Amino acid sequence: MNVVIEAIPSVDSHLFSYLSFEYDKELLSDIHENLTTIKKDSQLVFKMDDGFLKCTEGGYESIRRRVSIPDVEKNKYHIKLNTFQNSPCTFNLVDCRLNIDNGFFYFTGITIKNRKKIEYQSVNFDRLVVEKLLKEG
Repeated sequence: MNVVIEAIPSVDSHLFSYLSFEYDKELLSDIHENLTTIKKDSQLVFKMDDGFLKCTEGGYESIRRRVSIPDVEKNKYHIKLNTFQNSPCTFNLVDCRLNIDNGFFYFTGITIKNRKKIEYQSVNFDRLVVEKLLKEG
């Protein structure tokens, strides 16, 4: 089971971009604990494995077959049962990171396209989103 979330690339693009990662109850529980019980003086950054995040991008007609856009807009995420296949439109990201600040968290990852480094960042999530994900999983 995969969690699909909206992504924002570091370059202007007319394409829709989404990140996905494998649902991991332990990871989500740890994020929830960091958001609710651990006081932070500054942002925490955790390095994740390369390929932890996959990115899929494309035009509306293409992306709507892979991602439930209404679910992402309503809930900030979509649960997808099967994984995205690697293709020119779907690729693994490297230098994946989980960033946790006071009250919210987000993911980042990098790819190289045409010798240009592009960073993808998810939208910010709060503890309520994590709680919903933990209930659904």
